[in-house]
Amino acid sequence: MDELDRDVEAWGPASHAGWAIWGIVQAKEDIEGEVDEPEFDYISYARGRMSAFRLDLKKLAVVRH
Repeated sequence: MDELDRDVEAWGPASHAGWAIWGIVQAKEDIEGEVDEPEFDYISYARGRMSAFRLDLKKLAVVRH
């Protein structure tokens, strides 16, 4: 179980980064497709995942700010 916890801790930031990129791509597609009312707030989702990414990096002592 400890090994699984370490793996999740190590790979968690990558998951957040990947989903943040996905959100940005989806938002871009809506903008380019001139979608008036998107089905989902992709930009807010991407911001949330980037916040989680940064928090995880701080927890791992990868960044200090």
